[in-house]
Amino acid sequence: MLSACAVALRAGARRSVRRLPGKHRVAAVPTALRRQQPFSSSTARSTDLSTRGMIVQTLSSVGSKREVQQYLSLFTSVSSQRFAVIKVGGAILTDYLDELCSSLAFLYTVGLSPVIVHGAGPQLNSLLEQAGIEPQFEEGIRVTDAKTLRVARDLFLQENLNLVNKLEEKGVHAQPLTTGMFRAEYLDKNKWGYVGKITGVNKQSIETAINNGYLPILTSMAETDDGQILNVNADVAAAELARALEPLKVVYLSEKGGLFDAAGQKISAINLDEEYEHLMSQSWVKYGTRLKIKEIKELLDTLPRATSVAIIHPGELQKELFTDSGAGTLIRRGNKLLSATSLSDFKDIEALKTVLIRDREGPDAMATVEKYLDFLAENKFKAYYDGPMNALAIVIPASHGRQATLATLTITKSGWLTNVADNIFTALRKEHPQLVWTVKEDDENLGWFFDKADGSVTRNGDVMFWYGIENGDEIVQLMKDFTQNGRAMLGDSNLESRLHRAAKNGQRSSAPQAQQARGYSTLARRPILSAPIFGQAGKRGYVTQTNPNPPYGKKNASRSQPARVALIGARGYTGQELIRLINSHQNMDLRHVSSRELAGQKLEGYDKREVIYENLSPEDVRDMESRGEIDCWVMALPNGVCKPFVEAVWEGRKASNHKSVIVDLSADYRFDNAWTYGLPELIQRSAITQATQISNPGCYATAAQLGIAPLVPHLGGMPHVFGVSGYSGAGTKPSPKNDVNLLTNNIMPYSLTGHIHEREVSSQLGAQVAFIPHVAVWFRGIHLTISIPLNQTMTSRDIRQIYQDRYAGERLVKVVGEPPLVKDISGKHGVMVGGFEVDKTGKRVVVCATIDNLLKGAATQCLQNMNLALGYAEYDGIPPKPKRAPLSPSRSAHFGIHLAIMIDLPLDHGSLEHLLPASWKTQITAWLAEDTPSFDVGGFVVGDEPRTATLWGKSPGILAGIPFFNEVFAQCGCTVQWHAREGSHIETHGGKTALATVSGPARGLLEGERVALNILARCSGIASMSRRLLVNLRSAGYKGTLAGTRKTTPGFRLVEKYGMLVGGADTHRMDLSTMTMLKDNHVWSRGSITQAVKAARAAGGFSLKIEVEVQSEEEADEAIAAGADVIMLDNFTGAGVKTTSRSLKEKWKGKRQFLLEVSGGLTEDNAELYICNDVDILSTSAIHQGVRHVDFSLKINLEKGQGPEVSS
Repeated sequence: MLSACAVALRAGARRSVRRLPGKHRVAAVPTALRRQQPFSSSTARSTDLSTRGMIVQTLSSVGSKREVQQYLSLFTSVSSQRFAVIKVGGAILTDYLDELCSSLAFLYTVGLSPVIVHGAGPQLNSLLEQAGIEPQFEEGIRVTDAKTLRVARDLFLQENLNLVNKLEEKGVHAQPLTTGMFRAEYLDKNKWGYVGKITGVNKQSIETAINNGYLPILTSMAETDDGQILNVNADVAAAELARALEPLKVVYLSEKGGLFDAAGQKISAINLDEEYEHLMSQSWVKYGTRLKIKEIKELLDTLPRATSVAIIHPGELQKELFTDSGAGTLIRRGNKLLSATSLSDFKDIEALKTVLIRDREGPDAMATVEKYLDFLAENKFKAYYDGPMNALAIVIPASHGRQATLATLTITKSGWLTNVADNIFTALRKEHPQLVWTVKEDDENLGWFFDKADGSVTRNGDVMFWYGIENGDEIVQLMKDFTQNGRAMLGDSNLESRLHRAAKNGQRSSAPQAQQARGYSTLARRPILSAPIFGQAGKRGYVTQTNPNPPYGKKNASRSQPARVALIGARGYTGQELIRLINSHQNMDLRHVSSRELAGQKLEGYDKREVIYENLSPEDVRDMESRGEIDCWVMALPNGVCKPFVEAVWEGRKASNHKSVIVDLSADYRFDNAWTYGLPELIQRSAITQATQISNPGCYATAAQLGIAPLVPHLGGMPHVFGVSGYSGAGTKPSPKNDVNLLTNNIMPYSLTGHIHEREVSSQLGAQVAFIPHVAVWFRGIHLTISIPLNQTMTSRDIRQIYQDRYAGERLVKVVGEPPLVKDISGKHGVMVGGFEVDKTGKRVVVCATIDNLLKGAATQCLQNMNLALGYAEYDGIPPKPKRAPLSPSRSAHFGIHLAIMIDLPLDHGSLEHLLPASWKTQITAWLAEDTPSFDVGGFVVGDEPRTATLWGKSPGILAGIPFFNEVFAQCGCTVQWHAREGSHIETHGGKTALATVSGPARGLLEGERVALNILARCSGIASMSRRLLVNLRSAGYKGTLAGTRKTTPGFRLVEKYGMLVGGADTHRMDLSTMTMLKDNHVWSRGSITQAVKAARAAGGFSLKIEVEVQSEEEADEAIAAGADVIMLDNFTGAGVKTTSRSLKEKWKGKRQFLLEVSGGLTEDNAELYICNDVDILSTSAIHQGVRHVDFSLKINLEKGQGPEVSS
């Protein structure tokens, strides 16, 4: 019966897998890193990008790359001496010295400088015994007389020296700090002799050592003001160091590797505020364990709450520092749990409402929460929460034969990371022997709930969990209820169900329905970085994300059905990008597109339905709004144009209860307080979700604000922004700022003061900003160089951390170390911020930012705002990592939009036309003769009247074949004036774009048009495919050559090879005389590869290049030995290519010079499988055989308007 209902029963929840005892893993320092000289300077050490990458890669053996990068960012966010204090016990120095030094070497290499303090207790006991001195202890403290002190001093100095020398062997500069580091007075001279009580720490010496590139190594010896040396317990010394330095981490290295409970299980984490009293009452907490916990609590009580203490084995230092799960026992203060059984127990009801509604914004959410509080006021419940309310759980107790239910659970990121969630469930288990709750099946924290449960049932995307129910009949009944009713079985006690019903009922019949209720753990997103994986121990981490305005993910969505969209002004670049995004958005339904120029034409690039361009008037918009036909209006019009349409929407609202959303892409309303400014990363997202009229920020303004905002509290003067944009920012209307010929080898400043984005940025940031814009020859993408005065001295590391914290979790803002480049942002949906170079005064920083002006600068940001305002997840429809960027000049900029760079030819004194042979024009003559072998009736009809015609590009691609096109019309008595360059990208804006004007007799225009267009369509198609595949290969890291093949069309080879060159590909051999290719037939005829190569060399002489096609590594060896210049690996698998090419290059290095080519079966879809930089050439016929042509047409222009389309 249950199987028919598709119920999945998990009898007994997964438990954390106990880590089996074994050898501790220490990530070894790579040889390449050991060879590097340690970094030393007057400031904190740093590592270059390659070194850091190697460190991250190597540390991946103990944790994920994400974890390593996260904790590296955390630890490098503070001044060096505040990273960590590590206390090393004496036994570690004797038994685990090599493991310890390997771990410290890793930290040192990556630029982290822990402060090390060590003791030598076990060694001291041994030496005293050998000297006949019996150790004495009072209250656990060693009594130190003069003899003992002398032995201890010599021992500590020797152990310190041993540690320093061992570190130096591993390439670590270490500085022994053995005297003068701790000031002390006698603890009680009469009782303990020369034992000290520390009164001060010499921080300056520690800081100086670190700043000079040394790890400070301290002994637990102190001095009085009179210079008397005193013995100090190493644990006490470490605690005093921690109080003085306030590090992020305090680490006690222990042979055992942590604290253990009564069952002998290692304790992963202890939150002292909540667990201290309970722990100290346990019978197994005694002796050293009891003293250790007590001392650590006293220490942490005096340190910032973020500080933690870890007790670990030295071999697991990296695992503790660089993974979420850690290694030993992590001890921190945490927060004490509170409870409430009535609403009056809460000090602030409004704060409670805020907690219940956080991340649950939706229709009538606040009203639903208030009704829920009314329900709680009338029913029994118990709430569990911590002081800051990072976690809140409400349980409805068991009654009338029903089990206790977890009515709601909301946990912030901080709550997840600091184990408050675990403490909550510990409290629940203590007070509720049985408990039932539900979670969505796709919840990212599902594994954590499995940990807490004894069993579960799955139904229609929901999972019901329980614990403590032992009676089989009860379990069966529970499962039956859930199978029949779902989470509705929990009734009104479930806040999520209430919110779901409210959202659903709040939708009008014409509007989309709300999505299903969400699982408890989804209410406040738990970072994926801390979500447990099945079979692993529960994770713990540090609270590193300080973004006050985190993104709204899928769990904030309140709508699941499509929204009806109208786009006013769809002709421009931004409109076309937005159409492309809407097309890929599962819940955006584009109903209307309005463009005066394109009215009546079919909208290209939209697949969900056929849409025809309209020319909507304000009256049309008003009527559509009054009928409630549109959920979102997007105004993609130039500045100063959209007001009539906006007012029409307002007017339409008066006649209807319908209230759509307006998103305006112009600058018309950016300074109007009645509109919500739509920059989600800086404007409260909750405000955008409630907005009905949103002003989309400008492209320059978006990047500039994101580049400056985190430092606004630290501004010491006016920031200056130097901006350079590609010419797409100047729009589609012809002007000097988008004239490619004028921009070539040029940069054009404009609006040197008072640019509207200068006012926009200054207004939003509340601080005056100077902005100087420029336009350059690339197509899309903006680079900003921002000089920011500071009101205090800061380091590059400090500033970068401020940005990382502020933009933590932002998918569309990437904080990088190096200055970002336009080529890396073009076609991407976010903003990159980097550089962070501080001048020598420490009071000025230069920050760089890049943005694609058509995406995050316009269309992508518009979609973000639409998503938020319409109730979808913020990033819906925005590709996280596009498989391929839009084909455009800017995307190809990495390989050079200029042809000289694309094909690596010195074309500064010529063009590709100069490569054509002297005979090429005769081919044009032959093609024209073929096309008109007898009477030209059409030419007779139009006559020789002088006319002009416009060449239109009707599909996107790379323009190629201009010399052939020109020659066709020259032979027909016409001239051509081009408006685009060879190799430039054809932007069609969903319709068409003018590329050239052809002038001459009407008969000549028609005689040449079909031959010219055929050449242009074929040549441009090949160039487009070549460019696209080359871009993809370069994006995947391939540095070699992309080439075509000889599989070309007879009589048309010259055009096809020319198209390859324009696209950036190599033509391969043009004919049989330029290079000899020896294939299997040649080898068979000669009997062997060696004989075939010898024959070819004898016939061709020294100038002939010979290539041999091989099927195996053995054949390749024979061909290389025979003197082949190029080896083609034919029809190898991707894996075979990589292993064979590596083997051949290593085997023949220094013996023979040869090139490796891979061919056979390569296509656009599988080429990345063959990428290997041991391969010099990837050749494929896919760039010229069967490629899709670029569509062109020619229209004769009449004196008044345009004539009929004569070609398509």
